[in-house]
Amino acid sequence: MKQNHLKQLLDMLKQTSDSYQGDYYIPELWNSFGYTDYSKHAARAGEINVNPYRFLIACIEQHILSPANSNPGDRPSGAPIEESVIYSMLVRMFSAWKHDSNKEQLHSGTWLKTIALLPYLKAMHINVIYLLPVFEQSDIYKKGEIGSPYAIKNIYKLDPSLHDPLLGSCSEAIVELQFHAFIEACHLLGIKVVVDFVFRTAARDNHLILDHPDWFYWIDKEVGQTFALPPVETLPELAPLNDESFQQLYRSPKINEYLSSFALAPSETDEEKWKSLLAAYSESVGSDSILTRIEELYGITTCPAFSDVLNDPQPLWTDVTYLRFYLDFHEKVQPYLPDNQPPYILQDGAKLSLYSCRVKNSGLWEYVLSVIPYYQEKFGIDGARVDMAHALPQPLNEEMIARAKAINPAFIFWSEELDANRSLAARENGFHMISGRTWEFYYGCKGASDYSAFVANTLMPSHLPMIGALETPDTPRAVMLHRDKKRIALLLLLNCWSPNVIPLISNGLELAEMLPMNMGFQAGDGSECSDFVVDEQDERRGKLAFFDPFYLSWTNGEHAWLMELMKEALGLRAAFIGVIANGSCHVGSSAMDKEDVVYLVYEDHGDNSRLLFVTANWGSQVVELDVCADIYRVAGREVNTIQLVYQDGQLCGEAAPLKKAAVSLQPFEVMIGYASYTNLNFAN
Repeated sequence: MKQNHLKQLLDMLKQTSDSYQGDYYIPELWNSFGYTDYSKHAARAGEINVNPYRFLIACIEQHILSPANSNPGDRPSGAPIEESVIYSMLVRMFSAWKHDSNKEQLHSGTWLKTIALLPYLKAMHINVIYLLPVFEQSDIYKKGEIGSPYAIKNIYKLDPSLHDPLLGSCSEAIVELQFHAFIEACHLLGIKVVVDFVFRTAARDNHLILDHPDWFYWIDKEVGQTFALPPVETLPELAPLNDESFQQLYRSPKINEYLSSFALAPSETDEEKWKSLLAAYSESVGSDSILTRIEELYGITTCPAFSDVLNDPQPLWTDVTYLRFYLDFHEKVQPYLPDNQPPYILQDGAKLSLYSCRVKNSGLWEYVLSVIPYYQEKFGIDGARVDMAHALPQPLNEEMIARAKAINPAFIFWSEELDANRSLAARENGFHMISGRTWEFYYGCKGASDYSAFVANTLMPSHLPMIGALETPDTPRAVMLHRDKKRIALLLLLNCWSPNVIPLISNGLELAEMLPMNMGFQAGDGSECSDFVVDEQDERRGKLAFFDPFYLSWTNGEHAWLMELMKEALGLRAAFIGVIANGSCHVGSSAMDKEDVVYLVYEDHGDNSRLLFVTANWGSQVVELDVCADIYRVAGREVNTIQLVYQDGQLCGEAAPLKKAAVSLQPFEVMIGYASYTNLNFAN
């Protein structure tokens, strides 16, 4: 259905554009569409000074609402998910900048400014934007200065911090208008929008407490200061939960002390006191948090959340709590519980996909199941990443997906499943892709043999495509993990051509950003980012974008090589996507025995005499290759001619015929091309 929110936003900008006075600096990179009405100042290197209204108007009118982008408001084409290139974005950081002349105030990223950056993303061949949570967040028990976007106070409301003050005062309606306009702009440019939804956990003072305090787990407030999971001394660190470890958990020495720290919901402790609290709170709503009142009056608080892995050394998630999806206890825990045990949460309760109970909390289930349809029907989103989907009850996942697909059969579902061995279960639930752990593999990969084994043993057997990423929002940055530009270039190119992989660019990767957004996952011992290595004068040093005000290194002069490489790599992928994304086209991946070289070979079904190939030298020495012989070994095809499209770190322009099969490949160099062959019936 045709919409007009973007044009409505445009009209609002035009009403103020001529009256605007003052300086408004933006990174020069934001001007990806050739805007010319700006000035530069020596003190602001890498920036331009613009009238923000005119800049935004030019972007929207000339490069989003242009005749070239027809059918305003329509969804992008229904291309297979395998053909996606995903850009992961934390909006409040992505378009954040110090716009004022004095550079004293950091202005948060907003929907409006992010619309102006869509041409920038389009130029990188991005066709899916993945938004980290954009919902109203809490500031109770927050981490850092502004708290995590995953501490969601109300998932049915957009966070007001994403409103742009250029549009006047903030209201729920104006924030929704900007989100509408953002999605319409994405669709006009052929970009889909996938939103990160969090259902297993919620902010400690989530708005549901007002009407449904029994949907949460409560502990004594004093215990909350020292709350800790019972250690299982008979198990190693990071032990997975299963029936054997489950029993050891409930037999651990401190299990009874842990269980005794839980309390009944305030409404069940004293109903009259609860009614009085609600009445008093309704008269002064907005002055403080309902959780603060409960803590003061009852001496209890919501339980902090935690990993569903046993003996996990990572700290508690003190800014969020688990939601209570079942009203009874699992039958296997009954022998270990004392009489009159209040509702409690432990690793088995966090892992409901393995240990679901019998009595559903039907009200909570319906609340959760209605969220994605709400955002589909109201805003037209195209997909959902479901945080901790692997821990949700299978029936809940199945119903969630069924409802969304009833509205839009092409709706995308992404499970935060890290283990490829569980990809079949995710597919049976109805998911289209899984997260995987490619970044971790790339960090530890020693060479061609490792990569070839990864393709054969992890990527190809996976029942769903896996996110391919050199970094994610939860990991150290790629430039910190790999350090060497040549290694990053090799990995980036291979990631774009690996079978059964959907490339993901975490916002800032193309800028060679060094500072991580979060450290939920670390590589090795974590020392590669322990001090968030940047200049000691950098005000962002030691901060994390998940919890603190943050901005990207848009004026970093070191980014040019990586941005250009990314455009080339993703452009090559786009040019051959019909072959790369078709699993049946992959005919071989192999490490050559005589040197540290890997080959990927695809058969082009659209041209029955063409093979696409990628070869990379992981070693420290120059190697001499006989490409024809190597392709014969990998794919069983006798090659006539070879043409290159990428060599010596750059595109070849017109496909260049290889005059001889013997080529020299420099250390960490990647060569991409295609070969014509004649032996169609040769057995692989």
